[in-house]
Amino acid sequence: MLRRVVSTLQSSTGYIDTPRCTRAILQLLGRVCAENDALPTWIAAKNAAVAEEAGAAEAIQLALTSSTASNDVLIAARGALKALQI
Repeated sequence: MLRRVVSTLQSSTGYIDTPRCTRAILQLLGRVCAENDALPTWIAAKNAAVAEEAGAAEAIQLALTSSTASNDVLIAARGALKALQI
């Protein structure tokens, strides 16, 4: 699933140019790739590895450089980068 999410963000300008969509995808990456009360460390690490392999860092960079990037997108991107430990 993470591969598809990252691929969709990279391949469709409709998502990148819609701050609400971009923010939601970045928040998803941040939540499923970071250890929390509902997610064991090993699952978060596996998710992060899959997301990185799928090109999450590049997708986040696209989101950050979009002309429509809002403050909410920047905050979500920061969370995703932190979760991916980039």
